[in-house]
Amino acid sequence: MLHQEPARRARQWLRTWTLAGGLLAAAACQAAPYTFTDLGTLGGTSSSATSINAAGQVVGWSQMPDGSQRGFLWQAGTMTNLGTLGGSSSGAQSINDAGQIAGYSLLAGDRDLHVVRWDGLTPTDLGTLGGTAGYGNGINAKGDVVGESTRTGDQQSVAGRWSQGQATDLGTIGGQTSAAYAVNTRGVVVGYSSTAGDSGTRGVVWDQGTATALPTLGGNLGFALGINRSGTVVGYASVPGDTALRAVSWTLGVATDLGTLGGDNSQAQGINRRGHIVGASQATGGFFYRATLWKGKRVIDLNDLLDAPTRAAGWVLTSATAINNLGWIVGQAQNTLSGQSRAYLLTP
Repeated sequence: MLHQEPARRARQWLRTWTLAGGLLAAAACQAAPYTFTDLGTLGGTSSSATSINAAGQVVGWSQMPDGSQRGFLWQAGTMTNLGTLGGSSSGAQSINDAGQIAGYSLLAGDRDLHVVRWDGLTPTDLGTLGGTAGYGNGINAKGDVVGESTRTGDQQSVAGRWSQGQATDLGTIGGQTSAAYAVNTRGVVVGYSSTAGDSGTRGVVWDQGTATALPTLGGNLGFALGINRSGTVVGYASVPGDTALRAVSWTLGVATDLGTLGGDNSQAQGINRRGHIVGASQATGGFFYRATLWKGKRVIDLNDLLDAPTRAAGWVLTSATAINNLGWIVGQAQNTLSGQSRAYLLTP
């Protein structure tokens, strides 16, 4: 796996705690409205799914037998290695309904990391904003890619957009760093930026050249990770005193605390056209995270919707990263018996 991952600042707190998420036993359930599919790996011991489109194509990253990382495309039961731009590692972060994929890859020699768009299985090197490192994090129906990149001679990453052969620096709201994570069909981009003096962060919406900071829940931290067609934004933000991070949805700039499974912290990562939101949350008395679905005012532990054989096989869903308009969900699961983590697909 790469030492630096796209969305590393926004997701670091979640990934740190979900590594051991399988230590929790899955809660008992009376019904199993979802079918669980282990998407496997490319020969290594771990994988994670990051995005799914309307056709049920899934992308993400997987370890190889030698421990390096590759982006993958999974469809109809087959995981395909997307390869690299000549370097040792790559990752796929987002896929649109046309099958175009946004991600990143190391170049030959592993000194530079570039934004990539795969059209089918064919990669296009989109470069960076002038620096040596760039990540593609999101893609919309038009094939526009958003992400983050270093500038020429700068070690700090800023949000960028790659469209029709042009790279655009989206800038910040006053701090040194920013990143873009998603873009909808209207071209509205969401992500985060550090504030003046780098004293905090805010979720940000970039729309037609204007950057708008989103409110937090009273604290000094905010990140926007997803947006749907109607413009509802999801992510997470801190409460007063920055003592907890809560999943948030923003509608017309108004922040709504989505709540948790009873614990202190939660994070929303994806939203579909119907407004169904997925992410992860701590449960009551729990330190580790569990894949979560927010449906209206309900906060649902997706582990409670697994059938008994899946739970008996040791699977615990630790994160949910994306949901398509059919309600299919992808993310990462931990197996309590093998200790390995896997990309998964839930189908209603």
